[in-house]
Amino acid sequence: MTDPIVEEVRRIRAEIAARNGNDLRRIFEDARSREGADGRRVVSYDPADTGEPTAALREEPPKPKRS
Repeated sequence: MTDPIVEEVRRIRAEIAARNGNDLRRIFEDARSREGADGRRVVSYDPADTGEPTAALREEPPKPKRS
């Protein structure tokens, strides 16, 4: 049984890859160049800006602060 949505995603993925010569760097750059082209806001977050690693980047869970 084939799923039409999965087939469409695979077809589009193959088209994008072919358009960019199957070069991962070019595929990524193409995607970045299209970000926000539809008017939606593009948000970026750099955890290095906070000076504190995000919970996902910590090797162990954060310890509660003592008062």
